[in-house]
Amino acid sequence: MRFSDRSTSASSSLGSPGPTPGRTLALGSLLLALTLAGMPASLSAQDFNSTHSDAFLVSEVSSVQPGTPFTVAVRFEMDPGWHNYFINMGDTGLPTVIEWDLPDGFETGEFQWPVPKQYRSGPLLDYVYGDGLALMVEVTPPVDLEGNTVELRGRVDWLVCESLCDPDFADVSLELPVSDEAPRPDPEWAGLFEEARNRLPRVVPGWTAEAEVAEGGGYHLTVRAPDGSVSLPDSVYFYSYQGEVIEPAAPQVYAVEGNALRLELAASTYATEVASSLYGILKAEDGSSWSGDEAVDGLIVEVPVTGAPPPQEGGSGTGPAAGAVSGPLAADAQGVTLTLALVFAFFGGILLNLMPCVFPILSLKILGAASQGGENRIRVRNQGLVFALGVVLSFLALAGILIVLRATGAQLGWGFQLQSPIFVALMATLFFGIGLNLMGLFEVGASLTRVGG
Repeated sequence: MRFSDRSTSASSSLGSPGPTPGRTLALGSLLLALTLAGMPASLSAQDFNSTHSDAFLVSEVSSVQPGTPFTVAVRFEMDPGWHNYFINMGDTGLPTVIEWDLPDGFETGEFQWPVPKQYRSGPLLDYVYGDGLALMVEVTPPVDLEGNTVELRGRVDWLVCESLCDPDFADVSLELPVSDEAPRPDPEWAGLFEEARNRLPRVVPGWTAEAEVAEGGGYHLTVRAPDGSVSLPDSVYFYSYQGEVIEPAAPQVYAVEGNALRLELAASTYATEVASSLYGILKAEDGSSWSGDEAVDGLIVEVPVTGAPPPQEGGSGTGPAAGAVSGPLAADAQGVTLTLALVFAFFGGILLNLMPCVFPILSLKILGAASQGGENRIRVRNQGLVFALGVVLSFLALAGILIVLRATGAQLGWGFQLQSPIFVALMATLFFGIGLNLMGLFEVGASLTRVGG
């Protein structure tokens, strides 16, 4: 905001009167009204909660037997046209995660991910699910479980998108009786769990797969049918469980050779190393089945990559492995020097000043520079250097915090605050107030300048 000089002010030069208590109160009321008008009435204290989806925890069984595993599911309800994401999101998005709060001795497995579908937005391709998704999890109670009832709790976090995206969450819970008898299926949710299992990819006996590094980068994946009893699909797509291995939006060229299906998979533009294995779901996009006995539209493929360097020591073997850089951007990435990166960063900083959120601040910078006219040049230079150092250190601190949080497993990205309606409303109000200030409607007293000093 603009700070007035002790002797002169822009408002006096424009011939408008100085601020009065009545005008200040009126302005404050206006800004408060604008802020409240920008907030949906349904917003809770958690300003990242969306109104377009919800999640619930349901159980396949009606009781819990000590030591006997059972299955629960996180069931999602989404508005028409909205979706959330597969464990490998594709080009954009975030996968669904859950943080459990279970009684002592309980253990849980991972989410069982159904076969996703494609969602295209311009040049981007995401792997998504729509309304009716149920992510199953196996829960194992302890053998010495005591008590009459047990409560399972957890917090689910996911990203729900249409043309815009909203981070969403739900605190889910489920209370079940404890019984010495074998668990019985809960008839209320029998259909949900049957459908959820039908949507899971499977390993079908008899199918074999091979993978090798392509000569020009990327991978060749060959899948062979067990015999002539199963017809090959007319259209397929490989959904990788691994991020930054396959380029989602790149065409997957396939050809049928006898009883084998051969795919050409482009390496991810973000890949810096060759993957030691391919692990994912081969989906029959034409609706046909990978099994002659039942409907299976998703075939689980996990195969080592021939020609890939061995994985680094301590690596999992299913993620990127050590080796030559691959992918369309590999050659460009090797040619980027520190000097070139600094040049790009410099011009990027200049371009950033023309962004809508920064452009209004240019006047403040100009006023600050003009106020130093006639001062000692050394003092002006030192102030500029200290200002630049403060900017660099501030961004290094923010980047360091983000890196540390991501290293601990937090699903964070830059700019998510702009998905919050409260934050956007506050920013709109702030910049509207800055505009009124620059037009001379009110002034911020000179006493605040001493805070900055």
